[in-house]
Amino acid sequence: GRLIYDVSTVRGQGGSSKDRQAIAGLIGDYHRAWLARDAGGMDQLLDPEVVRFRQGRLGSGRDAVLSRIEDESRGERPEGQAGSTELSLRDVEIRLSGDTATAFYRMDAHVGARWEYADVVTVFQVFRKEGGR
Repeated sequence: GRLIYDVSTVRGQGGSSKDRQAIAGLIGDYHRAWLARDAGGMDQLLDPEVVRFRQGRLGSGRDAVLSRIEDESRGERPEGQAGSTELSLRDVEIRLSGDTATAFYRMDAHVGARWEYADVVTVFQVFRKEGGR
């Protein structure tokens, strides 16, 4: 898969510019891990008590969320083959307050190796700083 994401366009409020850049980097890391089907990378990024809503379904806890992510489409490519999914992140806004940050943005998704699918997704993510990380 391919991620189109220009961190220089990210807008932010609160916290330091260093912290806002770190959150912007985590957003890219998350989507790159999702595209690569990198369960180990996702495991490192997700809080043990993560809550994830996708297509009207709730996943609660890292194991449940990782299990769901494992089953998500990557553009109908066979396992081990590069996916055809292209994600484009835009209008990224990050807000920091203390050890908590939120990100709100739009994501254009274009999928399809044997069939084509496109959608616009609204993403809201919450991050918490723990142990300097």
